[in-house]
Amino acid sequence: MTLTPDQVHRRRKALGLTQQQLATALGVSVSTVANWEAGRYEPPGYLQLALDLLDAIQQAKRRANAKKAPAGDAGDDA
Repeated sequence: MTLTPDQVHRRRKALGLTQQQLATALGVSVSTVANWEAGRYEPPGYLQLALDLLDAIQQAKRRANAKKAPAGDAGDDA
């Protein structure tokens, strides 16, 4: 499935990535990402999978960080 330019833009923003960060993660130039989002170049077929993987990685990091967060002050009153 090929993503539309708007879908590429929305997925990148939803991941909280700049064009530079997405380009670095995918090993492409910033101008390539900009051209995908502007509709000048058709995004490659692997882009959907790559964005899905980046999303999964971010979710795993959030879960790991949530486990490391202190439980709070509940029960600390002595």
